[in-house]
Amino acid sequence: FEPVYEESDVSSLRLEIYSGESRIGVLGRVTDSIAKSFELRGNVIFLELDWILISKLAAPFIRNQYEPFSRHPVVDRDIAVTVGRNVAVGSILDSIQSVGSELLREVHVFDLYEGDQVESGFKSVAFALTFGSNRTLRDEEVDSEVEKIVSSLDQNHGAKLRQ
Repeated sequence: FEPVYEESDVSSLRLEIYSGESRIGVLGRVTDSIAKSFELRGNVIFLELDWILISKLAAPFIRNQYEPFSRHPVVDRDIAVTVGRNVAVGSILDSIQSVGSELLREVHVFDLYEGDQVESGFKSVAFALTFGSNRTLRDEEVDSEVEKIVSSLDQNHGAKLRQ
């Protein structure tokens, strides 16, 4: 940031924003006379960024990742397990990913619940599982994968499938 004082109006102060030698923007306070002409009250701050220049400067650091979409449908399954309140959700995610075969494409948490519907000292964690392949999957294959994951969570974390 480089502060710049305007001689024409002592109340005007702005910071010029640079990336290396390139000026990419300015942040400042609108002068009292300009604020008054637009009937603005209080201190008004403005920010102007040169997005075209910013995108040009950032381009060498951005790595585009494109994955062709599958010609075969994915299969989504949700599971919810109850587990001790002190069990880290991250360790459960790691277990799911390590047990899942190459058919398991994606896993994420979509719900965490602690309350009246769950036994005291426990929490419910719900996971969305996405399975896919370069062919159409059969329900039996996905069911087998889910059973393997649930069994592993029971053995490694004491997690029980929530009904």
